Amino acid sequence: MMTINDIIVLLTLIIALIAIINEKNRTHLLLKFTKLDRWLFGLALVLINYFVFYQDFEQKDWVIHSLYFHGFGLHQPRHWAYIITLISLIYLFYKIYGSFYAKFQIEKVNAFYSKQIENLELSFLIDLIERYHKNDIIQWVSKNPVNNDDSERELEIDEPETWQVKVGIWWTGFIAGLFPLSWNNRSTYARRVLHSIINTPGFICHAANLRPYFFPEIYMHLTAAQHDQYPDELINSFFNELLRDKNYWLKKELKASESFDTGQPIRFHEENKILSGLLEDLTVSAKSKIWQSFGDTAVHELQEEIQKGLDSPLYQEYFSDNQLWEFKTQFSYQFFKILIIEAINKQHNGQHFWLFYYDRIIEKIIKAWEKNPPVEDVSKTVGHKFIENIFDTLQQWLEFANEKEHTGLYCDITSCIGRVLQVVNESAQYPEKDKIRMLDILFRTYCNLADNGQTDTLRTELEKVIKKPNNLVEAGFPYYGIVAKAWDQFDKVPHRVQDFTDYAYFGRFKRNVIQPLGLPTNTH
Repeated sequence: MMTINDIIVLLTLIIALIAIINEKNRTHLLLKFTKLDRWLFGLALVLINYFVFYQDFEQKDWVIHSLYFHGFGLHQPRHWAYIITLISLIYLFYKIYGSFYAKFQIEKVNAFYSKQIENLELSFLIDLIERYHKNDIIQWVSKNPVNNDDSERELEIDEPETWQVKVGIWWTGFIAGLFPLSWNNRSTYARRVLHSIINTPGFICHAANLRPYFFPEIYMHLTAAQHDQYPDELINSFFNELLRDKNYWLKKELKASESFDTGQPIRFHEENKILSGLLEDLTVSAKSKIWQSFGDTAVHELQEEIQKGLDSPLYQEYFSDNQLWEFKTQFSYQFFKILIIEAINKQHNGQHFWLFYYDRIIEKIIKAWEKNPPVEDVSKTVGHKFIENIFDTLQQWLEFANEKEHTGLYCDITSCIGRVLQVVNESAQYPEKDKIRMLDILFRTYCNLADNGQTDTLRTELEKVIKKPNNLVEAGFPYYGIVAKAWDQFDKVPHRVQDFTDYAYFGRFKRNVIQPLGLPTNTH
């Protein structure tokens, strides 16, 4: 038989459950309870007391006569108290672990989340977002179709709403209000949390380094969304924070990418989610203009190094790549390297990924040297190594683009090479031997290109750049003296047969480049 003590134990369990929940959790859980829920729990408590003490009420005639009849409920009225208590407990567990916020609570929920940012309770807030909203955000973003017809969208906005549209809006709101777990309600919360919480500077600033893998799980799905449906600056803001602190996890992934010169394997994407979200589908990088974060960070860092003078680590003698990784510029260099490789691999067109950042990096290093020349007895500084790596990477891109016949990047890469040649040859501080080395590498790249259907196109672009690196280059520019020395030192033997007859590509090189520059073609 159910006794009053049994009922008290159940009620105690309910009260204890509420009491052990800490204040933060209790606050957000209470947001799940509507006024109706509170009325129901209040009514349940009244009924439990009524049925537990029913006989006492009956003796004093303190009963609700309309509910009174002999043998009420499972032989004993207090049995109903047990059933109501059990139902209340089950419903309480459901509200805590299985329910969702009601539609009309959205402003309170948003305010509560914002308060967690102010209190720096980011770990707790991210846990809540991952539990209640992250999957909905991903689903909402993925469900939004791409719509590039802006004029059609504007036309639809200007048209008056029909009664069918009004009914549809009302019905959507009704379903969202009546059923908190409905997609209509959850998608509304997903949009609000994405734009008003996740995309705020305070959240990104603290969460980027605290939980860096929270963001990639979202932005890797943004490609399927209509461009104006998600925050344009979210990805850039996230990477700005990672780069500002030279985040360990970003550095780890970038260093892991050094092992692969022709694209990242599946294993890399599985283990390195921060970069994978940008590389697997390059429209993420294209839409977010991610190169701005990496490029601007490198340029600003080098501008600060200029102010340091000879105290800058750029002037240190180069011993190992660990010195390079002390710079944010190395983060940017490596990211651009793998980004263009992936663009070539995937035949991605329509974006040049702002390759001019490579020549801007070199330009800043050169400016630092012009202000404070390097010490002469240092054979190779960290700054020299940066320039050397960048130029070598440009040659790697050329060869790989030729291999994949990706003509869309030929002009962009060769233009960047031309700008680099102009910048270094304008500088009296950049060693002549290194200028000659650049041209020697460029000559060898031209000659060693594997022939395919598009190689002639690429060689034509290279011929233009070697003859005139940039439109600003005029006759008498020091560059042409370096070209003459590079040509004189260039090893021509591998490009001729035994009787000194030129291979076709080498004969073309002399006709289209060497002769127009007024250099001798019959040297051995």
